[in-house]
Amino acid sequence: MDVLENLIEKSDLPQFQKNSLKGFTIRSKERELENFKIRNLVEEVAKVKNLSEILFSNDEVIFYSVNSKDENNWDYKYPIRSIYLKNERWNRTNTVCPSLDVAFLIYLEKKYIGENSEFSYFAMKILGIDSEN
Repeated sequence: MDVLENLIEKSDLPQFQKNSLKGFTIRSKERELENFKIRNLVEEVAKVKNLSEILFSNDEVIFYSVNSKDENNWDYKYPIRSIYLKNERWNRTNTVCPSLDVAFLIYLEKKYIGENSEFSYFAMKILGIDSEN
């Protein structure tokens, strides 16, 4: 990024455009650092080595996907996972999910209702979500 900032500064662009481009590079650096911190948090809490991408993150929950090339592997069939903040501690859900919809319902169940409440099961039935696809 420093090379890019030097190129911007040495260019013949008007100062307005230089400032605009500098702002873009600064925000890009900040976003890259934030993504790095989120990935490290997921790898630390969930103990995953095959993290593919962060699908959604906020202050309470992070949804992510894992990758696998083996079609018979759980990671291939159910790639969506999550970690959530409860009582100022990050926890991982032990449930693997085929879609972000199912992962969100599992997160709501684990965080707000509790284990073995079957909230997500009944919510999927009501919403017509097939947990196998």
